[in-house]
Amino acid sequence: METGRFSPWVARGKELIVPNPKLKLLNQVREVKRRVLRHVTRLHHRKENWLMSNAEDLAPVQIDDGEFFSPVDLICDPGPHPDSILLEKESLAQFDTSKSRFSSFIKPEPRLGSLFELLCDGIDKPQALAARMKLRRGTVQNLRKRLRRRWHRCFSQFSRVKSP
Repeated sequence: METGRFSPWVARGKELIVPNPKLKLLNQVREVKRRVLRHVTRLHHRKENWLMSNAEDLAPVQIDDGEFFSPVDLICDPGPHPDSILLEKESLAQFDTSKSRFSSFIKPEPRLGSLFELLCDGIDKPQALAARMKLRRGTVQNLRKRLRRRWHRCFSQFSRVKSP
């Protein structure tokens, strides 16, 4: 066997190992890709830091009427819009009105009143309702059915009275 300079065989101890040129090439390509990506990522982060170092570095933007503004001033407020706030307030007011009307409608039945209060507080799982009211789960389910019937009766009366 030839072990000269251009031989594909490499001797290590007693055994001969044949180097795989494809594997060596793959490792080299992988290493080059890793280094290039690392360098590009570093440059990208430097560019981001340079572009967005502070608001004064941003060029002013001209809007339709010819005025110049800082781009920071043109960013919308992340908070809720005034119209959605108004709608939410109206919805809460309507909920409170309906809640008080229904509470007065079921006042003669204290169990239904306490169930309704728990449901309004966000407790709606039968097991949790039963534990809070110290009743069985089946009883709570029957109370919910009665409460639903009373709700329909209360607001069907209200719609009949309101319509001409």
